[in-house]
Amino acid sequence: MAEMTDNLRILEDLKAVPEGTRCILIIRHSDRDGSLDKLCPNGVGLNAKGVEKAVRLGKEIAPRPLSRMLSSPAVRCIQTCEHVSEGQGGATAVQLSRFLGMEGPFILRTKEAVGLMTSMGFVPFVEGYVREELDEEVLMPCRDMVARLFSWGACRMRSVPIGLSVAVTHDLVITPLLVQQFGYDLRGKGLIGFLDGFVLFESDHSLIARHGGKEVDVTSLVSGSYD
Repeated sequence: MAEMTDNLRILEDLKAVPEGTRCILIIRHSDRDGSLDKLCPNGVGLNAKGVEKAVRLGKEIAPRPLSRMLSSPAVRCIQTCEHVSEGQGGATAVQLSRFLGMEGPFILRTKEAVGLMTSMGFVPFVEGYVREELDEEVLMPCRDMVARLFSWGACRMRSVPIGLSVAVTHDLVITPLLVQQFGYDLRGKGLIGFLDGFVLFESDHSLIARHGGKEVDVTSLVSGSYD
């Protein structure tokens, strides 16, 4: 089960990024209803709490110029972007990206992947995926997915003027990266919580990822451009 919190923890990582630095937040969507232990249809939107928290996040990041908002095609992700933009003043349009969807960065054969998630449960699935024990014809190796996600984020971040970009995706996309790169406590905390994730930013010609106060230089992992 996802870690439950009303705190906007991601703000602590963002505050550590120097003002005027180009950066991108890659986060899970805001709160929704329904079971957190089962796959959720794309059409499920935010609940009232999720709306309130997304607006609050927008207000909290308002001091930084918001350059771009990118979203998974799932309704709850689109609504998260819309309400974050509302909190910022409502001037930033939402751009959809299939790369941020459940299949985008790593699923090669959807039916088989869904079967694994359902039969194994989310936490064992992520553990097996990070250890690269799952069928590589069904799921791209975790190390390759992580490099793709960092490369995608860097490309989007660098293609706009100095400022903040926000990308909204899903827990099963972000959590494996956090486990591999940051030693995220999957067993203790469950999948990453609502509106949590990591920040990617430039520092002295390097690309740095930050989560939970820990910074990792991911420059060597970044290459290419991903749609």
